Amino acid sequence: MEQHSGSTHRAARPLCDAGRTDCVDRARLTGTDSARLGGGNGTPIGRTMPGMPPWFPEPFDVAAWTRPARMRGTAYHVDRVLATLADLQHGTVACRQLLALGVTYGQIRARVMSGHLHRLHVGVYAVGRRALTGPARRMAVVLAGGPGARLRGWSAATQRDLLPEAGTQIDLAVPTDRRVALPGVSVNRVRPIPAEVGVAGGVPAHTVARLLLDLARRPDGLDVLEWAWRQAIFTRSLDHAAVHTVLGDHDGEPGTPALRAMCDRRAALVGTLRNRFELGVASILREAGVKDQDVLCNIPHEFAPGVVLTPDFRIPSLNLIIESDGRDGHDDVEFMVSDAERDAHYERAGYIVMRVTFWQAHQERGRILSRLADIRAAHVALAR
Repeated sequence: MEQHSGSTHRAARPLCDAGRTDCVDRARLTGTDSARLGGGNGTPIGRTMPGMPPWFPEPFDVAAWTRPARMRGTAYHVDRVLATLADLQHGTVACRQLLALGVTYGQIRARVMSGHLHRLHVGVYAVGRRALTGPARRMAVVLAGGPGARLRGWSAATQRDLLPEAGTQIDLAVPTDRRVALPGVSVNRVRPIPAEVGVAGGVPAHTVARLLLDLARRPDGLDVLEWAWRQAIFTRSLDHAAVHTVLGDHDGEPGTPALRAMCDRRAALVGTLRNRFELGVASILREAGVKDQDVLCNIPHEFAPGVVLTPDFRIPSLNLIIESDGRDGHDDVEFMVSDAERDAHYERAGYIVMRVTFWQAHQERGRILSRLADIRAAHVALAR
């Protein structure tokens, strides 16, 4: 279950939050720690860097930044680190990242005093200028939330171009074992499920399937959910299998009934059609007078003992099977042999088999309708 943590302002403005486990306290930074972090004259760290967030691109060749040895800890090295991090993170950096890449507290403080770094949150800075874009503000909040933090709800939908910017509040999810309070941020402690977290525009955020559940939990959830759902369909970013997985992982939690109703509504509209080509074949069947309830789409059926096949369309009332052969290799010899074996199983079970190619569905629609009419007429004649 999720727990909500309200937004509060901090009175003190330290360079870095010494109470956080992901940030090193300057007073406790010993020579050994400095060498481990690769700071100053210490040994440069390897490709696995402490304090780096899980979404940080790998491999990350820090050693290349610290060659030659005389460059370690110099202004050139620090500025290169800042420029690279800022380019990856919409112009924002975290104190813990700079420490892990060999930048010292003194070098960070000097750039804060000179106006090269602008404090946004505890331990998070904007590089070069304080004015931020929407993605930069959201990235700064995620960095302030610590490792495992990610956007959720409306903010995640905005980052994924499913909903527009709405106000200045940012929705953030953090692991359940962490308490975070940030001004202007709505923080929820959420049980981490790796499959529900992705990267959108360089910013960690809930997947489309998970953010739809977040939106379904809002007081205005139905209208917003409908809006984001349609936009996800329009941008072709809606993964129905992922939505069902999210519903299973959060069964019984708030928001699941509304999201499940959306899935059921779509299933009733399009059945289990997998692509636009199959949707076109289904429209031909409707035009031929075949009722939707008589058509079974992509449903496994046992045609002989131990022989279970999944035809694209099976119409038991007409003893008819239609296979839609898209532009995915059905003209290859291996596909042709496989299709012939499937057709033989269908025919031995008493079915008539029609194979409709992509070209036929678009260029020979009348011919397909005529053959369907002949099959229906023959079936009626046999019934008499």
